[in-house]
Amino acid sequence: MNKVPTVLSTLCGIIAILAITNSPRAETVTFEKKYPHISTVIKIKQNSTAQKQELIVISDDNVKLIKTFTRPEFVTAKTLDIDGDGIEEILLTENPYGNCCAPRLSLLFLDEDKKFQHFLFDEWSAWNGWDAVNFSQNSNSSILTHINKNAGMNTDLDWTKVSYDYDGSRISLMPMEKLPEIPAQVELRASMFEKEALGNDKIDIQVDLNGDGVREKITCRYWERWGSLAQCEVIFSNSGSHPNIDIGSAGKRLGVVKSKKNGWHELVIDHSTGLYYDKNSRQYKVKGE
Repeated sequence: MNKVPTVLSTLCGIIAILAITNSPRAETVTFEKKYPHISTVIKIKQNSTAQKQELIVISDDNVKLIKTFTRPEFVTAKTLDIDGDGIEEILLTENPYGNCCAPRLSLLFLDEDKKFQHFLFDEWSAWNGWDAVNFSQNSNSSILTHINKNAGMNTDLDWTKVSYDYDGSRISLMPMEKLPEIPAQVELRASMFEKEALGNDKIDIQVDLNGDGVREKITCRYWERWGSLAQCEVIFSNSGSHPNIDIGSAGKRLGVVKSKKNGWHELVIDHSTGLYYDKNSRQYKVKGE
């Protein structure tokens, strides 16, 4: 039997596989920003085969790698003229897989020597990305501020104001400021739960919310995933006097404050979210909404 065709077929298959293996990896440009006044283009190139993205600066025929991202489908970029000089900076967001961690925010900007600098805001814990960053101006520079709210997997309630000074050529961290909580007369905190024996445990406090001489029970469960209070409600001892009030998730804290509205004590959720009693709905609602 003539085996030549079979051998040739096998060789052709091997050659085809080698050609595919050694072919250039498919690349696409996911972001591009041109700076004509310095003949420069900024690009983010995605390599689908290698599962990465590269942030590069192209000046004439020179290509400079700024950063490699290893999770390409979660990297985004947008532009904003932060300091009002007519030259847009590039705001970068590196999103993690899932919801374990806050995005990493960084900035690509042109310094006084017409060179691009990449700066990582490593003191921010910005769960809502650039939407949660405030931009303001002083006499000589721009101030970029984010409030770190300990939204991660912990029971802490420390809120910290973290600001960076950007003068158009360099960025520096400013002194951080801890923000005080709205004080409560009595409160439930996520940190009150014993992590060794969570189960379906509840914690509660009893307080007369409406001044009728009868104490209501405020109770919450614990959401271990985020270290926060969940399924919170106000329970009335006489079920016929008032329907129970569903509060829902309450962050790291649910407290009763001294002030009243409509004859009922106001509440505070987490660090500083105020609730008031609405007579029409007979529910607690967020102040300002």
